[in-house]
Amino acid sequence: MEHLDSIWSLNEKQLKISGFNPFEVSSLDGLVNEDIWKRDVVVAESGFIDAIKECRGKNPLNVFVGYAPRKPHLGYLIMNRLLRSLRNNLSSNLILGVNIRESMQTHHKSLEETLQANELVERVLLGNNEENLTRIYDISHLNEDSVQQSYEELYSKVSKELTPFDFKKTMGWDEKTPLFQYKDICRAISGMLYSGIKNDNSSSISFTDIKHLPLVRLTKIVAKKISVKEPSFLITRILPSLTNEEVRMSSTGGDSTLYLFEGDEELNKYLKVKSGGKAKEEQKIYGGNPSSCLALKIATSIIPSEEINKTVYECTAGIRDSCRDCKRIMANYINQEMNDL
Repeated sequence: MEHLDSIWSLNEKQLKISGFNPFEVSSLDGLVNEDIWKRDVVVAESGFIDAIKECRGKNPLNVFVGYAPRKPHLGYLIMNRLLRSLRNNLSSNLILGVNIRESMQTHHKSLEETLQANELVERVLLGNNEENLTRIYDISHLNEDSVQQSYEELYSKVSKELTPFDFKKTMGWDEKTPLFQYKDICRAISGMLYSGIKNDNSSSISFTDIKHLPLVRLTKIVAKKISVKEPSFLITRILPSLTNEEVRMSSTGGDSTLYLFEGDEELNKYLKVKSGGKAKEEQKIYGGNPSSCLALKIATSIIPSEEINKTVYECTAGIRDSCRDCKRIMANYINQEMNDL
């Protein structure tokens, strides 16, 4: 199975260039749920622990979460667990960066349809708890007046200071890259830097994943240029799609994604996911190959660690001679987690 430390080793050079060091969960010192962080956080910046510890005093911790509202899927699970852990253990403010424009372009939906999807996603993430919550929409007129003014001022500075050279060097973009992609990046960065211009004494963190390291580097570049306190970044686990483990579930949709609240129809998709099994006779003698089992890789982010260990042992020992039965066991855990959301 691909563990978090292997994700680090495979991307060590790029992570170090972006300012990250191996994440030591023990250094959290009980500030947040350590089990969740062991399962979901790949790596954090060296200054992250200090940012968390500042919350022991009077300073709030601002959490920036950028997402594109669409039909809620299992990929939100990791983000939801981290948010819940922070909100339960720290008196943190929450800043939601809502990428309405991106979602409309990707899913060909109207503004009204996208805003309705946004409400559903937020209920999945937050329940009815809107205390200390600020939303930053990338369509500025949707923001509250005070947020709109400060956000637009920041966006203006970010888009002015990021040069074509910055985008070419960091993102590999050139004159053929559509203009809207530049604008979308500038708006995402503005959302991540927003809390830094609102409260110099507070700390802020931002969730992202391994595929967005260039965005992290751009954010650091422009933060220095405009003298704004940058957030401390967390690299979190990516939940793979059902059909291609190299692609994250949130980028695919359709039969590659497990949607929430859809019941048995969605779990039937999971039962068709690639396994690490062999022919039944060979399975009993030689056991299966859990390291090549996409079904188990997805389940690792969801089911308890003791069940994962049991699954791996019984698979390699040839005890579980039917991959379908094994996937049914894991699907039950997935269903339970989806119902909890």
